[in-house]
Amino acid sequence: MQINNIILYKDRDHAPRILNFNTGQVNIVTGDSKSGKSAILNIVDYCLGSRSCKIPAGIIRENVTWFGICVTYNNTDTYFIGRLNPDVKKVSTTSEACLLKLEDSGIIPDYDQITDNVSTDYLIRFLSNQLGISKDIDCVPTTTTEKAPVNFRHARLYCYQPQTLIDQQEYLFYQQTEQMIPQAIQATLPYFLGAIREDQVAIEAEIKKLKKELAKAKQRKQEIEDLVNQGNEIVDSLLEEAKEMRLIKLSNTLSLSTKEKLDILHSIKGWELNSPEATHSGTGTRLNELITSRNEYLDELGRIQDLIAKTKSYANNSKQFETELTYQKNRLDSIGLFDDNGVDPQKCPICGSKLDTELPSVSQMLETLYQLNSNLEKATYDSTQAEEYLAKLIQQELDIKSKLASLEASINAIYKIESSERKRRDLNLERGKVIGKATLFLDSIEASRNFGNLDNQISDIQQKLERFQALVDKEQTLSRLEDSIFVIDKYMNNWLKLLDIEHIGATIRFDLKKLGIKTFLDTDKVLDLSEIGSGANWVSYHLLIIFALHKYFILNNRPVPRFIFIDQPSQAYFPPEYSEGDLTDTDSESVLKMFNFIFDRTEELKNQLQVIIMEHASLEDERYQNYIIEEWRNGQKLIPEEWINE
Repeated sequence: MQINNIILYKDRDHAPRILNFNTGQVNIVTGDSKSGKSAILNIVDYCLGSRSCKIPAGIIRENVTWFGICVTYNNTDTYFIGRLNPDVKKVSTTSEACLLKLEDSGIIPDYDQITDNVSTDYLIRFLSNQLGISKDIDCVPTTTTEKAPVNFRHARLYCYQPQTLIDQQEYLFYQQTEQMIPQAIQATLPYFLGAIREDQVAIEAEIKKLKKELAKAKQRKQEIEDLVNQGNEIVDSLLEEAKEMRLIKLSNTLSLSTKEKLDILHSIKGWELNSPEATHSGTGTRLNELITSRNEYLDELGRIQDLIAKTKSYANNSKQFETELTYQKNRLDSIGLFDDNGVDPQKCPICGSKLDTELPSVSQMLETLYQLNSNLEKATYDSTQAEEYLAKLIQQELDIKSKLASLEASINAIYKIESSERKRRDLNLERGKVIGKATLFLDSIEASRNFGNLDNQISDIQQKLERFQALVDKEQTLSRLEDSIFVIDKYMNNWLKLLDIEHIGATIRFDLKKLGIKTFLDTDKVLDLSEIGSGANWVSYHLLIIFALHKYFILNNRPVPRFIFIDQPSQAYFPPEYSEGDLTDTDSESVLKMFNFIFDRTEELKNQLQVIIMEHASLEDERYQNYIIEEWRNGQKLIPEEWINE
């Protein structure tokens, strides 16, 4: 994976600003301070899925809507990756990106073709897959107990040397000062160096499977040994159980020979359920029908009994009303002895004494008597009707109770049948257990005759297990890692004399645990990078480790991008506002030495490594000048002047 170009889009009315790079070689962008050189690295990192946008605020973000890059894989497939300037949405960053496959690496997408069509999470997965990073390597520590998978964002840590890092005496790698990044580098670098196998997850799954198979085989062997050792006791016990389950009819088996006993056990292996015991009567459906009918009759019985209670209450009330009417009628029947003309309403008709309340007329009392007779006839009729209806209800109640009694008898009969069948099933189940134990024992006796085969099976599994365990053994992994670091150390020590480094005769070693470089002096003294003075030394050590790693990555075809960004490597020799003419002859020679080192390391990898340098200096050296792709001076900058003026 290498970078073809950086494309900045202002809007659809302006042509995009394109910064083209040559793949497989050194590219130098030189220019004045504040011309936008240091933003190049942050633009590339933002386009490659950075969660945050570290592109400097100011002129660049005020004039760019979309940041884009084109990347090429193996000089074949080219993709455009774009990220929207978060200032457009007035946010700090965005979680979307534009990903387009380009049919021709020379074609740049138009402004209107760019749109958010993937998430940054998808983009990172895509970049990881394109590089060939395994999906199955979960080794990255997190703030929880879970491990995260290795991805492209871990690989790019070895590709950036920004201005704030290149001459740093405490740190070697990009973002090494951020939380969890040192742990991520320590965990993922062994994978990127090839010490951790790509197929480790599959191998570990096979190890788990083989361990289960081995445990089962050993358990089987132990069971066979136990059965053989306890053979006579087990045979007698099985025969007693078979007699109890009526599988055999012999009453005395103790006097039999061992062969005869084994023959009997062999005979019960073929025992099968006979038809009467195995046949089910099919009463389940009939039982359900009977229970449903019983429930329906119970519901009907409850309804009728409720009607009977209400009818009895009504008949009783009617009877009481009829009795009261009869009493009142008998009291008034005597008025038939009188008429209206012979009765003084002021005197008692019996004794003739004067009354306080005037008597009603005979005609009035006769009217009352007539009404009583009418009501009495109606009450007598209602009482008769109620008694007849009650008699019908009582008969219905008796009929339903009779039917319920018949249903209960049928249900109980089926329960008895099913109970008998259940007992037979339970008996056959127990018989099956005895037959199973007898079969297992006889099979074990047979297997004991082929014990060597089981031993061979266990031996084969153990050998396979050992082979797989060796592939992912921690000691083997550590050994491979040490071998890789030994090669990297060898590269660095061979290159020491090519740079302006103090203690050239010393030996240096990369320390993965501390993510630093140690210098071993002839005096047996060991110095960390922080104990060695001079920014020139620190820059040289950074270049040594980063080029040594990339040479190893490339020669071993490891899944790491094939580019390095280096920002202001000469700053240790003079401040950015100075020019080459301000250097001493010694410093000028050291700077040229440094750039020739970069040129040589890149060229010897034969187009497999791309180096992009952002540099203030513009050396008059012809080789240096040949690698300059753009020079930003006299008003020329990353952002076109006309964009700013508008």
